Amino acid sequence: METPRLLSRTDPSLAATATRQAGPATLFLTVGQHALVLAASCLLTALFTYPLIKDPGHLLPVHKDPLMYAWTMVSNVHRLLSVPLAVFHGNTFYPNGNSIAYTDLLLAPTLFPAGPIYLLTGNPVLQYNLTLLVWWALSGWAMYVMAFALLRSHAGAALAALAFALCPFRTDFFLEFQMELAWPIPLALLGLLRFLELGRWRPLMGALALLWVEALASMYYAIILGLALVVVAALHALLRPGAWGWAMIRRLAGGGLVFGLALAPFLVPYGQNFRELGLERSLRQPAGHSADILTYLETGVTTLYHFSPTQHIAETSLFMGFVALGLAVAACLLGGAPSAEPGTVPGRRGPRRFLGLGLLVAALGFVVRVRWGESLRGAGIRLPGPQRFLDALLVLGLLRLGLEGWWARRAGQSRRPLGERELRWIFLFLIVLFFDLSLGPMIRVGRRELGHGLYYHLYPYLLPLHAMRISSRIGVIVVLGVSLLAGLGMKSVAARLPGPRARLAVTGVLALLLLAEYAPFPLPYVTVDWRRPPPVYDAIKRDPTDVAILEWPLGNETEDDGYTFWSIHHGKRLVNGGSGFLPRLTQKISAELARPDTPVQPFPWPSVRYFLLGIHPLRYLVVHNRLLDPAEQRKWAKLHEVPWARYVGSFGRDDLYELAADETGVQVDKLFSWDYARNRRELSFRVQPVGPPARERWVEVELNGRPLGRQEIGDAEVDVRMTLGQPLHHSAPNVVTIRWRYRDPGPRPRPPIGRTGRPAPVDLEVVSGGLGFGNQASILVNGLEKAPNRRGYNVVAIEPATGDVLLAEVFDTHASTLESPRLAAALARLPSGTIVAAAVREDAADKLGEEAVAALRSIGASQDARGRSRVSHLVVGVKGAGPGTAVEETGYMLLKATMGTPPEEIGVAIRDFQLR
Repeated sequence: METPRLLSRTDPSLAATATRQAGPATLFLTVGQHALVLAASCLLTALFTYPLIKDPGHLLPVHKDPLMYAWTMVSNVHRLLSVPLAVFHGNTFYPNGNSIAYTDLLLAPTLFPAGPIYLLTGNPVLQYNLTLLVWWALSGWAMYVMAFALLRSHAGAALAALAFALCPFRTDFFLEFQMELAWPIPLALLGLLRFLELGRWRPLMGALALLWVEALASMYYAIILGLALVVVAALHALLRPGAWGWAMIRRLAGGGLVFGLALAPFLVPYGQNFRELGLERSLRQPAGHSADILTYLETGVTTLYHFSPTQHIAETSLFMGFVALGLAVAACLLGGAPSAEPGTVPGRRGPRRFLGLGLLVAALGFVVRVRWGESLRGAGIRLPGPQRFLDALLVLGLLRLGLEGWWARRAGQSRRPLGERELRWIFLFLIVLFFDLSLGPMIRVGRRELGHGLYYHLYPYLLPLHAMRISSRIGVIVVLGVSLLAGLGMKSVAARLPGPRARLAVTGVLALLLLAEYAPFPLPYVTVDWRRPPPVYDAIKRDPTDVAILEWPLGNETEDDGYTFWSIHHGKRLVNGGSGFLPRLTQKISAELARPDTPVQPFPWPSVRYFLLGIHPLRYLVVHNRLLDPAEQRKWAKLHEVPWARYVGSFGRDDLYELAADETGVQVDKLFSWDYARNRRELSFRVQPVGPPARERWVEVELNGRPLGRQEIGDAEVDVRMTLGQPLHHSAPNVVTIRWRYRDPGPRPRPPIGRTGRPAPVDLEVVSGGLGFGNQASILVNGLEKAPNRRGYNVVAIEPATGDVLLAEVFDTHASTLESPRLAAALARLPSGTIVAAAVREDAADKLGEEAVAALRSIGASQDARGRSRVSHLVVGVKGAGPGTAVEETGYMLLKATMGTPPEEIGVAIRDFQLR
């Protein structure tokens, strides 16, 4: 370290600098001290999670998340040992992919110690609990190392470590495994501060390596830590501008490049999830995902005293306890040790006092606005929003730091290490900034909204925020900052005591009071006997093939996390899944299967068959009757009567069905994941025509909307084989579409359309349902859906000679007067003789104009829907036909018109679909 040439004896940080430049014996902990701190941290962690230590192989917190995180690490183990390049493709949320990247990766704790523990014991509960205890205990050790390095005080380091590792924020999160993976945070910040002091590669690469480890453990914490590192570097540039030369900038850029290259492979799945599934966090999140201002007064699960001003609306408590807060205040009022902060340099006291007064006014203004703002508004006094006061605190803090840096530069001291006073200001700034961000997009106090926060304003520009769902977790930096200030306060208090015994006694008393404040034990647990899974999973496990299962009910996180956990036992792909994200396909499956069974639409309806038979290779369906009401149980019992679901048996109250994969229809979709298809290069199936007879018949095969090939079909069954040559989706389901096509149907004469005199060259079925009467629009052409099925007039135009579709569009004459001219123009462009079908969905009357009515008359219609809100209306006519000659129906009911072969008699049977 370079020693400054000139140091004023009256500089307030001189003594602190001298302390920080002391010999190696005072700079670093010895190996024995490291071991002692780590052992103490392990013991306290075991105590605070009691009675977990008594039976870590069977106890889990009473919550769904431990089941999911235990599964995540087991999935990582299996994948790393078999297909490491596909580690993100867990077996859940099938047929979606990259399901591990829906939440934190947990790769770092998988490598140590979860993976070795699981491989040695085969117990997912034990590997989860021991990993939790080890990583949690490491947080206390890491905070001790950081605090001692910065404060040079064992008493201060001990108080800081206790506050950081055992405060309610941590004990509230004992069931959120990934939130205990925080030990890289203090060490990475320490590494950055060391680099900024010394300018050497080693501490910089250490800080970036720790950030990388954090990203592989908890992406939440990596984003938060990364932001904190950037802020600390910027604050250091204000305080020590002379230290920032091109050499330091080049090293930062080089280190950042190495870090980016090392992290990039682990970010690819997140990018694929965003691109293919649209998975990102919006600003519209539930209130419980952000910290309420009063969350910082929530005591959480502590037993000594308890208060909950918000009824614990946020995910965790952020109250640091009276002892830690009192010591942090002492650090601000007392400063460092008396020998560490001598008198102020003349000329600096005035500006410091002025800025201090400004900070005090801004802080008091924030409190008044939050506590009495509404009352003052009623009295005619309007104060700025709370964010304005927080902005003022941040700006004044930056001014103070900039002023200190300017003074240091003028004194020729801009290269010396930061003193305790400057460290105090850095961490105070971090506390205010991350407190502000933890409040989320909307600042709330007692669930009452007070206006947008800083998070809201940064969200469009700070892309990592698009990956965060729960902003209250940003409060971890507030916890760290308060903990470090508490350690500094402990050092300040101890330095003012008369002797070693008094210091030891006061430190011990305060540490015990802190532990008493934080004590949560005994925490609630439930026993999970991994060796005795529900019997239905034993039955599924006996099938050795690579197949998928679906468990009903689906879409309830608590139940889905349980299914996820037990998939460790049977090893099959699972349509269910638990995560912070729920893919659209999973949501749609849940919604369709949850609809009630009615006489009008009896179970199982077509969408049920689509998902149960279309997801490949979905073989088993488990119905958990104990989770269903009697009506839902009766609905699912109907599967006994369908030919494509074979009842295997009942296992307790769980019914197991084996599903057939064969389907019949005009269009058959098969959905599968990238992981299932990654080693399969060919698809095959057998085709048996059902009808109708036609001069030309064939099947078209597509993969994700792109043609794979075409196979001509005669009257006999045909084997079809094609190569999967197209790139596959990694996150979204891959869809093979088999579409039955035919031309010139049937040798029999075609009946004319209404009184137009023109026959239809295709088989047609048109359905119209206004709002309350089916709310749908369907236009089937040779059995294939062509209608957009959106509100308004759905129009399909057909070339009369070839049967090709010329137009398929919707005109929302309910919402806009511009849609009627657009409809008229579209029909006017069609050649005379074109077959036109139109069907209303929901409503088309409110803004229906004369142009559209006249255009419909030009295809043979005669009805006028104007003034008939929500009426159903369908037309099948011919361009140029006289009014009243088309097939036309209107009324307040679900309407249907069929010309030619009915859809149920059209299609092919697809059998033995396989990917090879």
